[in-house]
Amino acid sequence: MITRCLLLALLTLLLFPRLGTSGDLPQSGYSLFDRIFSKPAGKGYVHDVPYPFEDLLQRIEHRLPGYAPDTGSPLVKVLIPRGRSLQREAARPRYYEFPRIVVALDQDSKTPALVKNRLFLGYQEKSQSIEVISYNEAAGRFDFQIVEDYAAGKTPRVRYANRSLCTSCHQNAATIFARPRWRESNFNNQVAERIAAYHKSYHGIEVWADKGDAARFDFATDQAGLLEAYQRVWQNGCDASADENRNRACRAGLFLAVLQQAIAAIPRPKYRSALIEQTLLPLLQQSWQRRWPDGMPVPSADIDDREPPTEADPDPLNPLQDPLNLRPLLANWSYKPALRRSIQGIGEQFLLYQDLVYLNKLLVQQIGEGRVPRQTLRGSCSLEFRHAATQIEWTYVDCSFVNAGDTRITVEGEISKPDGSTEPGQGKLLITGTAGWARVQAFASLDKTDKDRLRLDLRNTNRRLAARLWDNRIITDFAIELPVSPPQPGAPLDASLELSDDLGAVEAAIESMLADAANGQHDLFDRNPIQGARLMQALLKKLGDERAYADLLPMPHGLPQVAQRELAALAGAEHDPASAGSALQVMYRFCAGCHSGNAPVPPGFLHGDSATIEARLHQCAPRIARRLSMWQRDAYQWQKSPMPPPASLTMNQVDPEWWRNSEALRKLQDYIRGLLPAASAAVLETQNYEQLPQCYDG
Repeated sequence: MITRCLLLALLTLLLFPRLGTSGDLPQSGYSLFDRIFSKPAGKGYVHDVPYPFEDLLQRIEHRLPGYAPDTGSPLVKVLIPRGRSLQREAARPRYYEFPRIVVALDQDSKTPALVKNRLFLGYQEKSQSIEVISYNEAAGRFDFQIVEDYAAGKTPRVRYANRSLCTSCHQNAATIFARPRWRESNFNNQVAERIAAYHKSYHGIEVWADKGDAARFDFATDQAGLLEAYQRVWQNGCDASADENRNRACRAGLFLAVLQQAIAAIPRPKYRSALIEQTLLPLLQQSWQRRWPDGMPVPSADIDDREPPTEADPDPLNPLQDPLNLRPLLANWSYKPALRRSIQGIGEQFLLYQDLVYLNKLLVQQIGEGRVPRQTLRGSCSLEFRHAATQIEWTYVDCSFVNAGDTRITVEGEISKPDGSTEPGQGKLLITGTAGWARVQAFASLDKTDKDRLRLDLRNTNRRLAARLWDNRIITDFAIELPVSPPQPGAPLDASLELSDDLGAVEAAIESMLADAANGQHDLFDRNPIQGARLMQALLKKLGDERAYADLLPMPHGLPQVAQRELAALAGAEHDPASAGSALQVMYRFCAGCHSGNAPVPPGFLHGDSATIEARLHQCAPRIARRLSMWQRDAYQWQKSPMPPPASLTMNQVDPEWWRNSEALRKLQDYIRGLLPAASAAVLETQNYEQLPQCYDG
């Protein structure tokens, strides 16, 4: 029987709606891979995939403005001689001479386009193909694509992969990667040593890898796997009201909360807004109680680590380590943790840092122009100067200000500078009050217009934007009046702290965007995937910025979309699985999604005309029969993973427990047993799986 944790994963896969995961071809938009590897042709675009692989990787880097070789590559690369992908046997038996290359794009560089954790490649030289997992912003999902004929003298062709097949292993509809210690890869010194017997570097990739790169790759896959969860919160979490305008207002409130968190960059900013407190929070909580009373399920990107298999083993995949098996969830997000994670995650994954910097600059500019009101607090500071043998000077700052309503604000910390420097230096300060705290970075300098003033330019410590208090007010000026002669230690000095509630202007702009949405002028707050770039462009325009938003990776139009296959259509194949039908109809219903292609893996025994299919089924019958028989065993007794895979059944809304005892499975087993040679059927049932006759392999 399926264990409790796997049963929980099964139930959640059956219960929660998977956004944008059905269909090989996306309903809208293009993948990031399409946007990087396409060129104009006639009235549209065509794919343009360079060869060899080193040139392909350089194309990615060079398409990211701001990339410089001395800053490090935005790509992280891993070599896996014999992993668990569909390409795992392509180099047989020369696995270490031709390892599979997997690549992740895990940095944004300075490009005005969302690319981080959105492009993953798997290249196997011997199969002459590249497997691509690439994010489609318009569709709000990862697209699965394949580059075929990727070899010298050939013209590479790009097609969409069989999504049903892909998501049988990629159960999060995104990337997966092993947990540490990544023993299958060249992060394992034994594996690297065996690859190094053939290559010092392979397609420009160093064989001896840094463990830090492994962590980078693992983190990129984890973050990519969370994109779908954030999309669910945005689309489904704000869909609890019958009034569509309230649902839009919920998403507008979520956008405002995301901005407050993103530009404040403090642990828990106070969400001061009617849009947040009166719309977002109650509506999201209502939706949570209705949709996810036991928590919103979040699939995991992790698979179990395993020892590198040997060349001698013809099929080394332990069924309990097979990615086809249902895996435990990463988490079940309850309402409050989900709100906190989503606000932070949407800001980090769907908004460009450059846009946040620009928004911060625009707000500061408006404050300077008097378009946003300012408040100046008066107080006193004491400075304590220190000196050490390391030739570094410290100045300890201790300040106190009284706000309206007698709310006290204190600022304390150390400013340091190299000995002999003309500038006062920099350091970190802690700002505290009765309602919260904020840690900021301080850059001190003498006022250019008044040498008797020490000015401290404050920035938040995480993202180097302007510093803010816990209530999101921006600190626009902090100055300490200096006496003509050096002050006595502890002597009080007059000081001023200038604050501004600039986010009020942001909230007003979002309210105006919401009114435009109600009038049908845009769909940014509709139940669509998050459109971070368009949201920021509309917001900046409302704040008076008329710059054109220049996406340097424009969405191509007219790019040919080539589907992988057309499923064979047999009468009755689409009937309910519990209904009567022939065994062949049952097979098409449950197996054609993966086995109707003509690729080497998985075997295409349902591809071709009737005579071809019959011949292939006779050839594959011993292995098919053994895979079907695994359904009558507990998981720890599996010799191989059962077919159809449990994950594949759940993706198609079929309960594996129903399937285990179904008439459909019994009918299919009887049919396959009837194809076994009568004289050898009993012998075949006692043989190990690896000893069974090879199935058709393309």
